[in-house]
Amino acid sequence: MKYRGDSERYEFKSTGNKQVDRIIKQYDKQIKKEYKAAGGDRNKCISYWRKLCFLKTLDLNTNDWRKIRSGDYWLVRDSLDNIEGIKFTIKRVVDYFKDTPT
Repeated sequence: MKYRGDSERYEFKSTGNKQVDRIIKQYDKQIKKEYKAAGGDRNKCISYWRKLCFLKTLDLNTNDWRKIRSGDYWLVRDSLDNIEGIKFTIKRVVDYFKDTPT
């Protein structure tokens, strides 16, 4: 799928997992619909942010999520709207990966 006007181009590549590929394709369909309604700004498409969060969290387990959602996570998350809340979760996930040795 290509988003007209974006400097970056997106092209679907299989993950090798049929279930994950199906979910990604469904996100892509939803993003395509929202993209038009958002005036060509994918940053205003909630499905774009949900897909990004999904992809970043594929390999997390329950213990990882407990650590990510600790402290003031729910207080902050509940005070944000949909897109800002998802961005906050993504930031916590990215920070968690930075702090976790591989």
